[in-house]
Amino acid sequence: MERVRESEEKSEKKSEHGSVETEKRRARTLRTYLRDYEACVMGERKSIKTKIYEEEQERRNHS
Repeated sequence: MERVRESEEKSEKKSEHGSVETEKRRARTLRTYLRDYEACVMGERKSIKTKIYEEEQERRNHS
């Protein structure tokens, strides 16, 4: 949990210099890691690849 917070702080500092796409990708990665961490804590362990796939499918269905 602390690592995620540190990464968010770093990305805020870099956001002034980084591209929008890089920031979006970093934010998506952080959300994925956080979701995976929460799933492990709750005992609903799923692989990150499975979650990303489901998330992409959901995004395509809503478009």
